[in-house]
Amino acid sequence: TVRCYAHPETTKIHNGTNHAITINSVGSTYQPRSNEPFHVSKTLAAGHSITYETGYDANSHVLTHAYIYNDNGRDGARVMSTAGTITKHC
Repeated sequence: TVRCYAHPETTKIHNGTNHAITINSVGSTYQPRSNEPFHVSKTLAAGHSITYETGYDANSHVLTHAYIYNDNGRDGARVMSTAGTITKHC
C-alpha cells in the first residue's frame, strides 16, 4: 500500500506469493527525482511484508529524507521486484 500524505510517507510491500522474491527498487510514478528509483536489493520471504519510508520523519528502511510522492493525487509508488513491477497510485 502507499500513503502519500503520511509523515513519513510509506510504501508497504507484501509478498503474497508462495516463494521468496527480491525487491530491486522503489520509486515514485510521477516526476521522479533524479536519484530515483532507489535500489534496495531486499529478499522478502513468502507471506512477509516490509515498509520503506521517505520524508524527514523517516526512521525505518529509509529511502530518502526528502519526500518522493506528490500530494496532488497523481503520484504513487513503483516497486520493481523479481515478481514483476507493481504500481500503486495514491
